[in-house]
Amino acid sequence: MRRRGVVVAAALVVAASMAVPAARAGVYAAEHTRAVAYWYLPTADDDVYRLYRAEVVSVRNLLTGAVSSQASIITDRCTEKPIAPNQTLFACGDGRRERTTRDAELEIAADMSSGTARIRLRGKTHVVYFEGPAEGGAYEMYDSCSETDHRVVAGTFTNMDRAHGRVLGKRLDRPVGSDLDHAWLMRGFGTWCDEDG
Repeated sequence: MRRRGVVVAAALVVAASMAVPAARAGVYAAEHTRAVAYWYLPTADDDVYRLYRAEVVSVRNLLTGAVSSQASIITDRCTEKPIAPNQTLFACGDGRRERTTRDAELEIAADMSSGTARIRLRGKTHVVYFEGPAEGGAYEMYDSCSETDHRVVAGTFTNMDRAHGRVLGKRLDRPVGSDLDHAWLMRGFGTWCDEDG
């Protein structure tokens, strides 16, 4: 199964590189990796949670080997509100703060069983470790950068059993996948276009 996935990914890369004219410098064959983790931490107030969300996206140009990364750390205040019997809704946005940077690194194991995201903001490094695959599947991503340039990526994602680390001075070490916390890794291959190019 793993060998077949590699063959499919390699075929996508070859097809993507053949389909993209060299004259369009903003479009290139790429490996796309992404890591996302978020935690809802309870507060002193009933039904009120503090959200911590960390994300790193890394794109490697398969022709030049150049890697570009973008990361964000989001904090927010979320309130759990009942909407029906045995159903609740999380309302966030009351205190949202997003910090972004291009100074980040993402390492994902070849079998996607683990990963490490490092995000540097204002001289401090925030690290999140991803461990233990739970379940996963395939994904496709399509996005238009312009009328002629498009991002088309296909790959696999893996939900993780645990994501832990230190973000904004807060130690986050709860397991994910149960109740509210979630984390996943993604890896795909295809065509990519720079937003500014």
